[in-house]
Amino acid sequence: MVIDYYQAQQYSPLRIMTHEIGHILGLPDNYNGDCSLLMSGGSAGTACTNPYPRSDEAALVDYYFSGSRADVGAEVFRDSWPAKVAVTN
Repeated sequence: MVIDYYQAQQYSPLRIMTHEIGHILGLPDNYNGDCSLLMSGGSAGTACTNPYPRSDEAALVDYYFSGSRADVGAEVFRDSWPAKVAVTN
């Protein structure tokens, strides 16, 4: 990930990074301006430095990766890893 230099001057770089990692883990943006929501991003304002997901955000990530859903979770990275290399002697 690359953080825009000018954004990092205004917003907390740690919050930016954890917000972006939230996207990698499947969380969508939530532009309601609530600083307690990690995924509210920049809409929470420049004074918001909270880098932690709220319990409902964390629970959603847990749900996605628990294998509870056939279309999400355990299957998210199924085809993204390089194929295993066969070892030959």
